[in-house]
Amino acid sequence: MKPSEHPRIFTLALIRADIPCSYCGWHMSGSFFVPDEEFARHGGRESWIGRAEAGRIRVPPPVLRAHAGECVRIRISAASEPVYFSDENGSPVFPCPDENTSPEPRDNFTAQFPARSCPGALIFRTCPPENGGPGAFGILLYEETSSSFHHIRTGNSLRYGPHALIRRADGSAFREEVLFVHLFPAGTSNDAGGAGYRPSFLKGISYRVEPVPERLNKHRDPAYAFSSRVHHDPATPIPESYPGEEIVIRVVDLTRMMEHPLQLIGMNAGTILLPPDERAEETGPAAGFTEESAPAAAARLETVRIPKLSAPGDYLYYIGNTDDAWNGLWGIIRVHARPRRRLLPLQPPESRTFPSFPAPEKEDVIRRYRIAAVCRSTAVRTGDICFVPEKLADRARRADYQPKPLILKARPGEWLEVTLKNLSVPPVRVSLNPEYLSYDPVSSSGINVGYNRMEQTVPKGGHITYLWHAGKDCQTCRLRSFGDIRLQGKSTPPGVVVIREAGSAGFLKCALENIKKICREKLFQKSL
Repeated sequence: MKPSEHPRIFTLALIRADIPCSYCGWHMSGSFFVPDEEFARHGGRESWIGRAEAGRIRVPPPVLRAHAGECVRIRISAASEPVYFSDENGSPVFPCPDENTSPEPRDNFTAQFPARSCPGALIFRTCPPENGGPGAFGILLYEETSSSFHHIRTGNSLRYGPHALIRRADGSAFREEVLFVHLFPAGTSNDAGGAGYRPSFLKGISYRVEPVPERLNKHRDPAYAFSSRVHHDPATPIPESYPGEEIVIRVVDLTRMMEHPLQLIGMNAGTILLPPDERAEETGPAAGFTEESAPAAAARLETVRIPKLSAPGDYLYYIGNTDDAWNGLWGIIRVHARPRRRLLPLQPPESRTFPSFPAPEKEDVIRRYRIAAVCRSTAVRTGDICFVPEKLADRARRADYQPKPLILKARPGEWLEVTLKNLSVPPVRVSLNPEYLSYDPVSSSGINVGYNRMEQTVPKGGHITYLWHAGKDCQTCRLRSFGDIRLQGKSTPPGVVVIREAGSAGFLKCALENIKKICREKLFQKSL
């Protein structure tokens, strides 16, 4: 395939610096890819390094942007380390045959890549893809041919950056955020000392991390671990949006250590995958890909689309499981209630405020549940909280009581009004959060996150009422408690919400099938 006469050209530099990666003293020393335009904006390379090391500017991994059908040329100066390229599926990608394809380090390295016929990605890094270790990295995104990329604050044309406002040819638009999950180099340390927290593998999101133990060292109540009102905003990326807008989040997993699904709390999101025929076309020999030498899962790109945010507020996201969130792989998605000067809306707003979360209509069905959180006498020391219907609270305290999964029922389109009382013995706050249902993030999320004003957890002896909505496409989902993240995954899961159409199979049968899939704890399996 012959390269285009006018390829899109990006010029990067590979530099070394020591940059802060959190607000509590963590910093990392390593190599970074930096677009040359950044040096021009900040007065030269030395000035840029000084500002980056002082924490005056953020250093995100470069996200280069091009259209499907364009040839791309990437120039890397001061390339003191080898550079490897792979596609969104982890298969190695090589430059055009007429270019120097050796990955060995050199002072100046130029790679030209043929045009792609459909959207996709090209991941580049200095670490060999087969070991997934730390190193410099970035990504080139191929967007739709007729789309345009714009700065989220100014609306100007955009060549690179992890945040973008993308407009399609049909007039629709969406916001795009790119998050990298990676290992920090061995030299990453915490000069502030703090609690002496040292995880075995320190992972980060786009060179940033926000370990929960460091926040609890300042304020010990774990119910406020994610609260910006008690602590501060996390150092990790904070995507911003307005109600009713579409967001596309791309997660680039470079660790090779485990799966890192993106957990979006309170958002109905669907994963976008390339059709198999398009993937086969892109991995053919004409595109410069080779299948026989492809390492397994060298890097993985996961794309998540949030079709429409329904209410303003701060939403929690984390990557992986709750242990990863505990180690710092979490952040906030902020949905503003009013137009902001530094954030352009996708469409001109009709008023100065955006609609809030809708309330139930008169004809809507509202199912009401009263739930109690109790601590069984045999588990007081471990803090094993059991969620049961309030009428069973006294029985659940007995040592011979065999706890069963909490099952809430609803039909698609119905509302659930859940009143939770905390009758536990230890001074532990509790809450309930449904995995896929819709709710107001400020008043019914069950999580104290960001700058949301209302208290969402319940202290001992208190109670709270949540209002959740089961959408038309909702299915059975888990219930989770974020009153104490330290007990997440170590205690019995609260239960499930079973969503079934009228006239379909019974609630109980559906609940048992889904509990066996969702809840793996021995206590649950024994009770079944």
